[in-house]
Amino acid sequence: MKNINVNSAQVAGKHIPKNYNEIVALLDQAWSVQADATLNRIKVLDKALGSPSSKLKTIFIGGSNGKSLTMHFLNKLLKEEGYNAGTFDGTRFLNYNEQISQNNELISNENFTDLANQVLTAAQTENLKISAKETLTMIALLHFVKSKADLAVFEINNNLTDPALICNPIITGITRINTENGDSPNIKPASEETLNAILNTIKPKTKVISADQSKTNLSNLSKLTEDKKAEWITAIRKIVELEPPFNQLHGRSAALAERIAQLYVDNFVDKSTIVAQNSLLVEPDTTKGRPTLEAKKARETNPRRTLEEFWQEVATTLPGRFELSSYNGKKVLLDNASNIDALKNLFLGIRLLHYKNHLKGITLIFGGYQNIMDIDEFFKQIRYFLKKNTGQLILCPIEDTVPGHKNSSWKIEELAEKIVPYKIKHSIAPSFAKALELAKDQTDANGLIVISGSDSIVTKFMKIKG
Repeated sequence: MKNINVNSAQVAGKHIPKNYNEIVALLDQAWSVQADATLNRIKVLDKALGSPSSKLKTIFIGGSNGKSLTMHFLNKLLKEEGYNAGTFDGTRFLNYNEQISQNNELISNENFTDLANQVLTAAQTENLKISAKETLTMIALLHFVKSKADLAVFEINNNLTDPALICNPIITGITRINTENGDSPNIKPASEETLNAILNTIKPKTKVISADQSKTNLSNLSKLTEDKKAEWITAIRKIVELEPPFNQLHGRSAALAERIAQLYVDNFVDKSTIVAQNSLLVEPDTTKGRPTLEAKKARETNPRRTLEEFWQEVATTLPGRFELSSYNGKKVLLDNASNIDALKNLFLGIRLLHYKNHLKGITLIFGGYQNIMDIDEFFKQIRYFLKKNTGQLILCPIEDTVPGHKNSSWKIEELAEKIVPYKIKHSIAPSFAKALELAKDQTDANGLIVISGSDSIVTKFMKIKG
């Protein structure tokens, strides 16, 4: 497995960076690496570093939309139950640390640097030229083992090249599956190719559960899961009652997180270590006779907290996912929606905010990637939204793509022509900074500026705001 023939952009060489900034620069350059579908590189690296992948109970989260939110809610619930959970998120906005967290606390620069150097040293010793994703995955695994995590949760790409696939998950959660179904009144089932891509991440004996809403998708997923010799768990049928408006936006992700946590506690935790009176997921045993007077008094004085109470208190603190912010006194909403399904969810959220706060005008700033979203369907959704809500659209290019994205910015000049037949009130800005200034000047103090279309455009706003 030595001397793997890959290009010079990969992480390798005689010099191993020692400081944080050098490691970040090296990772930024390594995203052009061709993925290793055999997983041989990551297997050799894992073994060289003491096989951390075999020392952790792991949970995979796959699907199209809502993966980060599901992981976020799952981590909060597991922390409440007293478990030490690590998460590896596929999305970042400002730095790599955002992708690796333990109990919702990001890895520090110091730990990130130390572990990165261990990974790079091992790669050099094995003469491996590893990719950025492989490097980050190994940093996460080492961090979780070092922190004595009870389990690790990984966001998984829907293909066979994700380095985390060297792990054997005990549970795989599948979120909503995007089908770009446009205005169809029914939920369009995903193609067999899409479902197979998602099922590629499922291992034998894994417990599999999904929050998708298509009965056809769920039926197909169930059959494919059985074909994989894994265990299909009854799908999510409800939403969790979060604080409005997040119950309608994120309730299904929270419900999936709750079911995954329940599966973990019921099947993979030593029951003797659970204090049922303090647990949200385990009912106290009432079969051991009548409780003593002292026990009754204790329950009355300190009543057992319920799951419903927990979810009412949970706040969504993920950056860039329906995140409320501000800019020069104007309200700003950040969301990294980049496909039609996510766009619909965003517009639902804006309508709910509008009903609650009576917004006086909405300015939509969108910057997206080429060939990611169906542009005609995008314009149809924008047109329908602006017919129901007073506002305007500003289109701008992505100038600085977040490292790791292979798609380039959409071409503004082409969009300027395509939008004409839709008769949408719009402006074309040559840059995001110009779009933001235009929105600031034209949006009422009691209005809302929405920034969306990609994670890169959200990152741009975060950098401008500082």
